[in-house]
Amino acid sequence: MTIKYEFLLLLSIVVTLSMSTSVSAENLSPSQVFVEYVQKRNADPARLFVEYLAKPAKTKAEKASNSLGTTRIENMKVLAENINGDHATVSVSGTVKDSFSAAINAASTALGAPPSKTSEGTIFLVRENGAWRIEQENWLTEMGNKKRLAPTAPSAAQKLGSYEWCWQASAAAFPQTPLAGNVSGIAFKPTQISLEHGLRDRLMIQKGDLFEGTSIEIILGEPLSTQSNKKYIVGRNADSFNSPDINFRASTGTGPPDMHSFTAADNYGMRLEFGQQKGDLLPGYIVLRLPYKQSCVQGYFYAKLKNIPHN
Repeated sequence: MTIKYEFLLLLSIVVTLSMSTSVSAENLSPSQVFVEYVQKRNADPARLFVEYLAKPAKTKAEKASNSLGTTRIENMKVLAENINGDHATVSVSGTVKDSFSAAINAASTALGAPPSKTSEGTIFLVRENGAWRIEQENWLTEMGNKKRLAPTAPSAAQKLGSYEWCWQASAAAFPQTPLAGNVSGIAFKPTQISLEHGLRDRLMIQKGDLFEGTSIEIILGEPLSTQSNKKYIVGRNADSFNSPDINFRASTGTGPPDMHSFTAADNYGMRLEFGQQKGDLLPGYIVLRLPYKQSCVQGYFYAKLKNIPHN
């Protein structure tokens, strides 16, 4: 009888604490949620604290649990908070302490550059069941006199709007016009488009020479027997491991080219569909938007098929 009473008492305490935590979470602002999350993560780095994460982020964290739980954020300050319906961004600053940052600092010191200092973070949150949950953390860290992006983030005034604009590409209608757009703020109309089949299948969209002109490389993944009728959709919460990677090189005309790489974690958006192969041509449509100077290309195309020999 005593055991049963103690069990019921314990159960009552657990239920009461759970209800209290739920009510508290619903009353917290996006910035308060992230601050609380960081405080707990700093205190116990071995735990994931998935209860603070949105469903897609929680799934990814649990799958990669062996590589997480070692990051600390010290001296964190909340700089701004923006709420747009059920989505929000929180801008923060702080010192990121993890194995990657330690390696960067060691390399910077070896090269005679000052160590990394304060980082700037953009935190994306979504409202789930009345409470704010963390979707993604983007951190920009200074390396000596340069900055590294992890992943790429736009300026504070463009944060949520820029990413939303990119994600909308995943559901955008295909323009019935030849592929064109702008890359790094420069008008872009390709002179050649090819689908290269080698170690990886990749769609190459070029204007001019590959090494001196402007190009967009879309790495589709493992080589397939055919890309006919294949579709690729990249939007909000896309899986970085199974989504194409993007590389672009923009010729500025003067000085070094502007070069950037993007994965789905960098919040680009894309809708790409191939048609049925006709001879050595593969027709297709694309809408691609990148979170860098609103770079985008869209329209229909005919890609020339190329087999790239490899060992």
